[in-house]
Amino acid sequence: MKTWLAQHPRFHLHFTPTYSWWLNQVERCFALTTERAIRRNSFPSVRELKQQIELLVTLYNADAPRF
Repeated sequence: MKTWLAQHPRFHLHFTPTYSWWLNQVERCFALTTERAIRRNSFPSVRELKQQIELLVTLYNADAPRF
């Protein structure tokens, strides 16, 4: 593994704690973004994708429940 990582500097190995409850919240945030902004949509440009995600964040934060 160390040899492969040395040959591929783009990749980094990260260890997360066993009880990383915050990671579940991050994963849930990505899932919501996928469900509500990305899935079943087509974006001709990265700019339009970013705009859709920013719109989701704005609307979600206006009346956000706690995770």
